[in-house]
Amino acid sequence: MTTTVAKAYEELSYPGVSLPQMHPSLLAAVAALFDLQATPVERCRVLELGCGDGTSLISMAFELPESRFLGVDLTAAAIEEASGNAATLGLQNIEFRRMDILEADARLGQFDYIISHGVFTWVPEAVREKLLWLCRELLAPNGVAYVSYNARPGGDLRMMWRDMMLFHIPSEGPPLERVRQARALVQMIAEAKAGNEFYQQLTQWQRERIDRLSDALLFHDDLGPAHRPFYFHEFMQRAERHGLQYLGEADFFSMSDLRLPAAVRETLAQIPGIVAREQYMDFLTGRTFRQTLLCHRAVQLDRTVRPERLEGLCFASPAEPASPQPAIASDAVEEFHVGENVTVKTPHPLAKAMFVALGEAWPADLRFAELRARVSQLIGATDARELAEGLLNIIATRPVVVFGTRPHACATTVSERPRLNPIARMQLEAGRPSVTSLRHFSVDARDPLFRAVLSLLDGERDRAAIADALAAAIESGKVPGPPAGAGGGARPLRVQIAEDIGRNLRDIVRMGLLIA
Repeated sequence: MTTTVAKAYEELSYPGVSLPQMHPSLLAAVAALFDLQATPVERCRVLELGCGDGTSLISMAFELPESRFLGVDLTAAAIEEASGNAATLGLQNIEFRRMDILEADARLGQFDYIISHGVFTWVPEAVREKLLWLCRELLAPNGVAYVSYNARPGGDLRMMWRDMMLFHIPSEGPPLERVRQARALVQMIAEAKAGNEFYQQLTQWQRERIDRLSDALLFHDDLGPAHRPFYFHEFMQRAERHGLQYLGEADFFSMSDLRLPAAVRETLAQIPGIVAREQYMDFLTGRTFRQTLLCHRAVQLDRTVRPERLEGLCFASPAEPASPQPAIASDAVEEFHVGENVTVKTPHPLAKAMFVALGEAWPADLRFAELRARVSQLIGATDARELAEGLLNIIATRPVVVFGTRPHACATTVSERPRLNPIARMQLEAGRPSVTSLRHFSVDARDPLFRAVLSLLDGERDRAAIADALAAAIESGKVPGPPAGAGGGARPLRVQIAEDIGRNLRDIVRMGLLIA
């Protein structure tokens, strides 16, 4: 079965991805909330099991030059690409090895953080057991392991569609043809609009999900030879057999019951044991995916999250007020946009002040003391404990404020001659559909005009030169764009670009793509 899985990845490469939840800074911060003092990320050892093309690990190694990183993967082509990219960037603190997880052992060394994303659900049973064994054997005494997997009960809906697609497509053949036929089946079912109302809604939801997936993601994640979701208690039974215990979730807010009705919270509080309570949370929310953090069984955790533990952390949020002049100090309700699809409304002066302070600093992180100082400037002297309690309430209820143990190093303003970070430039030149932010997330870069702007951010051109080069590329037909003078009274192309470039560069800065 391992050979079958390897063959699938050789036939169609899996796209690399960076997720903030995988970063050691976030893992250490969640550990700190439960009173586990993990190794400082500035000088740590990180292992990624199933590293693919190294996209995530390279981003970490670039940011943390005094730390050491090792990535292992079964696919030779992925390891070759990862090693080549690390060499191109001149990284001396990272190594990639082609290795079957079944063959890995204690000779790999000891690590402060072990990461395995997108592996557990999609590998044979023997590999799952070995992965957890490695987490125990290779993890430092105060280490943190991250393991992601598809969760039940929500994952069962995805399995239903997997079964239908696998029934429809040939068992063998070119990957892209199998993907094409799978998409055709989903489209046919969605367009039929048959069945009861619930089935039609479910069909539409699945069609939208599958439409968002690239061919490679659909082929490996939904049509792969091995695929099994797990109830949380099942996963933890396996982990506990290997001497590991539950630490928490990388998406910390998902652990909180504050978004549930009071009566439900009271019932949950009566359920003994964190694992059982988390399992019932999955029942309540229909959870489909988990990013579970583990540590050694011998570690003593304090699950009463105390506000003072936030004082050693950093915080960030892309929040922007809907109003150009929000009433921060009053009890008036203000609306904040956090990213593209999340909106928060609050009347609380402290919450409003935090959102304004963090939003103005984004993409930079603010240490707790810095955030307190800025909040105090907005609403008056703010007690440290009051601020910590307010922050804890926010991060426990919605994913609108991210946190970690150290700030990310990225430009926060547009310099005279803006420069794209080296990782993103390398990915852009390689034709990758996404590029990596210095905040450790992937940015969609499929739009040709966006790619053209990014390619011009070489640290040599000022805004005028960038606008001139972009206009020339559009006029020559190398880059698609609006024709000059389109729409009768529309602005001429060069005037439009010159006027819009400042806004576009501001957006790129807020993506964390520019290097200081």
